[in-house]
Amino acid sequence: MKNAKLYGFTMIVVCIFPFTTAAGDFDGSKELICAVMDLVECGPGGNCQQITAEAAGMPYFFKINFKDKKISSTHADGSNRATDI
Repeated sequence: MKNAKLYGFTMIVVCIFPFTTAAGDFDGSKELICAVMDLVECGPGGNCQQITAEAAGMPYFFKINFKDKKISSTHADGSNRATDI
């Protein structure tokens, strides 16, 4: 009985531990660099299709600066854009 309780406690600790360390050291002081992975465009009637970020006029990468409260990106044509959060 004591071994079963120890085994159960060990399994709980093993299952919980990786999730608590996965968050890393993010505290909002550094910029996040995000990438568009999948983009789906839907039209009237539920006609949805997968498209590229370039076809939608979106950049593939953008930065989120929590300190300055801005989202910025550089588009394929070289133009820089930024917006307030």
